[in-house]
Amino acid sequence: MQECYKKAAEFNGTGRLNNMRYTIEKHVHDSKNVMYELAKDVMLIHLNDLKMYILEELERTLKESIELSLKTDDHSIPDFSTAFDMVRRHYNELKSSQDEEVSLTGADSPGPAAALVDM
Repeated sequence: MQECYKKAAEFNGTGRLNNMRYTIEKHVHDSKNVMYELAKDVMLIHLNDLKMYILEELERTLKESIELSLKTDDHSIPDFSTAFDMVRRHYNELKSSQDEEVSLTGADSPGPAAALVDM
């Protein structure tokens, strides 16, 4: 564009403005495909750089996540079955003791424990 501006600045006399305008318009029209291709190439380079960055970042974070999720520090994944069995046993004991109280008192309406679902 610099050449176009220099050429347009060389005009003198009457019709100078029209000659300047025509020169700039002609240059833009003649070089619009070249400018478009250059802009497209630059954008494609930026797009490829972005894709590479995203892939590298995704790979890094996935590796880190996998390493953290598999890291056990010499401890296996905790076994909650024993604790669950103990909770279930206590629940059943409480439920059966409440059922006995209801039958002894003859209460018609169930208590709060009736809202619990059988395990």
